[in-house]
Amino acid sequence: MSSCMSKESDSSITFRHWLRRNYKKFPCCTFEMKDTRGLNYLNYRENIKEEQTAHGIACKSEKGNLVRVSSGTVGSADYYFMRNAQAYVVIKYPKSFEIIDVETLELEMKKTKCKSLTAERANKLSVYSIGV
Repeated sequence: MSSCMSKESDSSITFRHWLRRNYKKFPCCTFEMKDTRGLNYLNYRENIKEEQTAHGIACKSEKGNLVRVSSGTVGSADYYFMRNAQAYVVIKYPKSFEIIDVETLELEMKKTKCKSLTAERANKLSVYSIGV
């Protein structure tokens, strides 16, 4: 496993433990995990794929999104269907996790001339901020 994948995997496990204690904060939703690899910013082009935001936006839509589960938790269903659900991007910065609505993040990427999202700006956009 590459170092980048390992960082995202490690931060995902940390987030999963937090979510297990705070599950009532969220209805049925999706989370796309990102890790800045110790940097205080997330480079949009390297880290946020158009397909990832499209998936989240489809999950939030009236039409919904049918997703094939290719790997993951043993015993999970082959598919899940999300409709009118929330969709978030969770970004691990050195001092926090920032949970941002996927549509808010997409709008930010389109309207700004910046090529990255700083921890400070992410904190202003976030629905939840988790200090680490």
